[in-house]
Amino acid sequence: MTLLLAGHGTTSTVLSWTLYFLAKNPDIQDQLRKEILNVFIDPNHFPSFEEIDQLKFLECVFKEALRITPPSPSYMRCNLKDEIMNGYVIPKMLNLLTHLDGIKSKISNSNFIPFSDGPRGCLGMRMAHLLYKTFLSIIIRNLKFGLVDDFTFKKRTFGICQPVPGMDLLVSKVEH
Repeated sequence: MTLLLAGHGTTSTVLSWTLYFLAKNPDIQDQLRKEILNVFIDPNHFPSFEEIDQLKFLECVFKEALRITPPSPSYMRCNLKDEIMNGYVIPKMLNLLTHLDGIKSKISNSNFIPFSDGPRGCLGMRMAHLLYKTFLSIIIRNLKFGLVDDFTFKKRTFGICQPVPGMDLLVSKVEH
């Protein structure tokens, strides 16, 4: 039950942010839709795990949304002793924020941790990946998103990273 309750808010929030970013970047939205339509020809088809794994651009969109707006942005790392790195002193217990440097060519558990890692890592990470990709592939296959003129929001970064007061987007049906 914990997995379902905890995963509901974070997955829906990441989907909201993703739809906002896709509305801001219609060329990326179109590229994602094209990839989805190439794999899911029938608009009523519910994708399988194997089919979702074929969507490489969807994976990129997912990771970029998580990098920019991780559901729990308060993951911080700190070093346990003074360190010298490239000639700079990194003092003991300095909190280092994650995900601010863009995705590197090699992603590891030390530079991309939207679900945390180790003993405090998210138990529902795999389920969240699957839910997100399934929902987004169905949504983007059938709907187009645009920005609402003059709509503004603030990004709340305490707790779950959310748009406040929410996210307003223009939604239209995609004709197949």
